[in-house]
Amino acid sequence: MPALSLLQPNFYNPGGNRRPRPQEIKSPLAPGLAAATLPPRWRRPAAPILFFVFLFAGLFLRLYALGRHSLWIDEMASYGISSLPWHNFLQLIFRHEANMVFYYLWLRAWLHLGVNAFLLRLPSAIFSFLTIPVLYAITARAWGLRAALWTSGLLAANPFAIEYAQNARGYALATLLLCLSFLFLLRSLDEASRANWFLFDLFAVLAVYSHFLSGLALLGFFAALFTLRLTRAQWICIAWHALVIAIAVLPLAILAILQDHGQLAWIPPFRLHQLGQSLGSISGAIDRSRWEFWPIMLSIYGVILLAALRSRHSPNRLKAAATAGDPRCRLLKFLLAWFLAAPVLLTLASLWQPFMIDRFLFSSAPPLMIAAGIAISTLPSRFKAIAGSCYFIPALLIVFAYYQSPFQNWRGAIHFLQSRIQPGDIVLSEPVTTETLAIHYYGRHLPMVYPAYGDPAHVLSRRYGALGGDGMGWEDLLHAVGIARCCARRLWLVTHANNHHRGLPKTFLRTLARAGLRLHAFKLLHIYYFTGVKLICYQRALTPAPS
Repeated sequence: MPALSLLQPNFYNPGGNRRPRPQEIKSPLAPGLAAATLPPRWRRPAAPILFFVFLFAGLFLRLYALGRHSLWIDEMASYGISSLPWHNFLQLIFRHEANMVFYYLWLRAWLHLGVNAFLLRLPSAIFSFLTIPVLYAITARAWGLRAALWTSGLLAANPFAIEYAQNARGYALATLLLCLSFLFLLRSLDEASRANWFLFDLFAVLAVYSHFLSGLALLGFFAALFTLRLTRAQWICIAWHALVIAIAVLPLAILAILQDHGQLAWIPPFRLHQLGQSLGSISGAIDRSRWEFWPIMLSIYGVILLAALRSRHSPNRLKAAATAGDPRCRLLKFLLAWFLAAPVLLTLASLWQPFMIDRFLFSSAPPLMIAAGIAISTLPSRFKAIAGSCYFIPALLIVFAYYQSPFQNWRGAIHFLQSRIQPGDIVLSEPVTTETLAIHYYGRHLPMVYPAYGDPAHVLSRRYGALGGDGMGWEDLLHAVGIARCCARRLWLVTHANNHHRGLPKTFLRTLARAGLRLHAFKLLHIYYFTGVKLICYQRALTPAPS
């Protein structure tokens, strides 16, 4: 043994000149952690190179085919609200639609660069892309570079994140702000500086103003604090900043209560399988992939987490994480509360009013990505590639299927309508949606012949007609119906409906009947189906000549 000790001093001579073991190297991101989270091979230049590869892949997947598909109804609403004159914009915010107000203000300034599908969606793609390095910083702070790299790779290829990165809505912005607020909350717990607490408050408030349901994740943050061992001074500081956030979002909460005009009436009644589908969507099995992938994606996450718990590398880490004050234990507690906040609270709320749709669980996607990245990083080396392949292969299949599947083809429907319209035709749309914005957006530069009106679209929109000027109020509908009854040759009805449903929505029929238009005087000529859109053409029935 002594001779062997002389030949191999690095292994058998603890007091000799040797390289420090990984367990003896302190992490620069979390000084209290042992370097088991930072093996030497992950501190080589390959680590930053791999991180930038994930960044480039995430940016490519979010920008690819960004303007290929037509805007859908909610994106039309974003465009319509953001393009209103200031007095109409403020009137709409205070009376009807205060949700996503911060996103609308951002998009309002962005519209000066131009108006097309690519530019409208580009801010969301940028926000989603910026979320990748933020999650990297959150994970690296407690679990090291290896887990952070896996987390950034999982988020870069996550189909749910990519779908809402390519939507002109506030979900990507709210997710980014939530992740930033969580990062500065962790920094505030470690370094209680005014700057960290101020940035936590700022990003938390802006996240709620970007989407109401961001508040559910904030409730999860504060709930996780009760599981930590904090001093009395820390509790006083946390209570003070919680009060600041509550006061800042109180006006928005009041507007949300006063503006309940049935905006969520379209959500179907809650069923338990909707919870599984929604959780499957945030894991990557989005609806537009055309495949029922959500059980598979949930199973993949479950197998990865279980394998990490049974891994021979994880017991020491989990045992160390169970130690009070360990940042790894603290992060796991936060992730659990953050992930469960939205599903649990929305499930309880759905017993009173249906709330359960996949995009309302957007705040639960980041903690799921972080937990999966940590789990994969604890697996033995030979299983890491297997776990990564089980995630990335179906995720990329879903993403490229999503690229080929438009959600609502309003562009094709309106262009088809323009090619078939004739003098003497009247166009009406369903009154409780925003089809007027679709017709105005895609038909404003095309030749349209309407002898009865000078506007490019003759539609009813009770939501925007009184404010934006693009739609029609109730008196305009009565005027249009009067012309349709006396001299319209054909009547075109534009509706957002299921392609397998041949009838009109009952609300649409009741509104037309209330305005005095009975479809008995018209004969159904044809129904044209598009993805998520339906054009129904009626022709005036010939009445027999008097004898």
